[in-house]
Amino acid sequence: MGGVLVDLGYCKVIREKPVTKDVLDAVEEAYNKNKALFSKEPKKKFKIIICDSLSEFKKRSGKHFKPWVTARVDKMRILIKSQELIKKAKKPYDKLRFKEIMVHEVNHVFWNSFFGLKNKPAWLQEGLASYVSGSPRINNKELREAINKYKVSYKILDYRYMNKKIKGHMPKYYVWEGFTRYLVERHGAKKIVRFMDEYSKHPYQDDYKALFSKYFKKSDGRVFRDYLNRLFNKEVQTYMGKY
Repeated sequence: MGGVLVDLGYCKVIREKPVTKDVLDAVEEAYNKNKALFSKEPKKKFKIIICDSLSEFKKRSGKHFKPWVTARVDKMRILIKSQELIKKAKKPYDKLRFKEIMVHEVNHVFWNSFFGLKNKPAWLQEGLASYVSGSPRINNKELREAINKYKVSYKILDYRYMNKKIKGHMPKYYVWEGFTRYLVERHGAKKIVRFMDEYSKHPYQDDYKALFSKYFKKSDGRVFRDYLNRLFNKEVQTYMGKY
């Protein structure tokens, strides 16, 4: 069968193969979860393109292609590998779940729609998407080992896209994810959205620092220190865990 397009009203799902019910259910669940978080919907319709082969994913990704990447967002377009293709990936990417990836990527669409592409910080953009999608990707023991190995400090956070001084294989995404979950546990996800809504209107360093202290009662450095103390001093935590 040739290319198939399903119009859901808020987005178009495009695939070379038939778009099955489980795929549409995953899209709807992802959309509803993010609508509940942001309490509003994107004004523009977005696209979801599902790729059933690595060659298709590579062609559509262009210069941004990386074989281990399962999905990417370009403004209001999601490019995602099919569940069948994900299962063929090398470890540990073969264990990623299509539904969770969909929630993560749809979160980026909502973020881009309300806060803009340049209004990062990247740590919170990725951390919030990971929180909404469900289970964290590594457990606390693995996270503590990574933090010790790379001597991670609050400098892994930044008001811009990413702190350019942080290089190498430091597990940025995992730490961002864990720290964001800690913020959600302490303050709730809605407060993070309100923080970003205000910060995105004036995305500058001084505003970031002032607004972070306003919403979370301490500087980002002090809150990150509290997070590390919690992570290293308490073995059992309800806000993190393994699949």
